[in-house]
Amino acid sequence: MEAQLNELDRLEERSTFARRLVREAKGEAQLASAAKQVEEVAREVQMAEVLGTSGDMDQGDEALVDICASETSEGQAAWVQELASMYLGWAERRGYEALAVAEAKEPFRVVVRVMGPGAYGYL
Repeated sequence: MEAQLNELDRLEERSTFARRLVREAKGEAQLASAAKQVEEVAREVQMAEVLGTSGDMDQGDEALVDICASETSEGQAAWVQELASMYLGWAERRGYEALAVAEAKEPFRVVVRVMGPGAYGYL
């Protein structure tokens, strides 16, 4: 329950910030940036609603994300690293603890561990 309340508080803060950006936008570039913030908050609110009604937020405080290349090539290795970085950044922005716990070269693979309230449900 505490995790859900914290997530709702976080979403409320983000939506307040996004509304302020829209009100204070001066020019097309700032308005476009504000619109992007509003869209991101809307997606997060929708996800929280779905997870809250399905009960998935209570499924666990730990998730493992296994990212594996389908073939061995330089491009695939870069793709796996970039995707792992995106998961790590996503987790950090939401206050989760995250780290790469395993890596392999053939085929290229990274396992990311995300820990925090409701992590499994969000991923």
